[in-house]
Amino acid sequence: MTRDDVINRFAIHYNDCDNATAILLFNEVHGDVLQQVQDINSSTTISLTAGQREYTLPDTVIMVNEAYYQDSATESSWYKLVPTSIQELSAKTNWRAQAQQVRPTEYYITTAVSGNTGIKKIGFRQIPPTTTSAGYPNVTLFGTVNPSNLAGSDNLPSMISYPNVYVYGMCRKYAIMRQPEKYPIYQELYQKELDLNIESSKGMEFMDEGTFLSPQFLRLGTRGR
Repeated sequence: MTRDDVINRFAIHYNDCDNATAILLFNEVHGDVLQQVQDINSSTTISLTAGQREYTLPDTVIMVNEAYYQDSATESSWYKLVPTSIQELSAKTNWRAQAQQVRPTEYYITTAVSGNTGIKKIGFRQIPPTTTSAGYPNVTLFGTVNPSNLAGSDNLPSMISYPNVYVYGMCRKYAIMRQPEKYPIYQELYQKELDLNIESSKGMEFMDEGTFLSPQFLRLGTRGR
């Protein structure tokens, strides 16, 4: 099913919605769904600076599943970092006063003020001792990234087994603006379709799903949804 197919199905419910608005609604739902289903996974490399504890994360990074300190391209030399949090570190140690520069073993996700907005950052309990040169050492993150918007003829991602999640997702957003009384109906339909897609892509066994980077999940070790 393509993006335009979804919009045509949405028009059966709301034929008064103009195409430009429908595309905006689709793009919003596209991001929502793929964040939950975790269909778009990739890696992000963080270049290090000796003596610097925290680094800005690209806006495209939604969730971190794994983080590795890489000395070289040889995978057997990679060192897996352990996720932690500022709250956990603060409760256990006077970690910010420890300025010794050694290879990191733990990482955390935080935010910082940038002008009138905020940015996502990754930090390390142990301050990196070496500046990245010729690509190494670095920290490489594996996880979920923001999806690109689809063109009209583009197919939905392969792991979307129940495409009506997009249709009902669009309907629930439009209902908030035009028919609030119908929102609960579309919300229930959307959630059911979303759960089916999550179950289809993940299976019935839910494992630790990494570190969510959207504001409502900005803590480590979050399970479930």
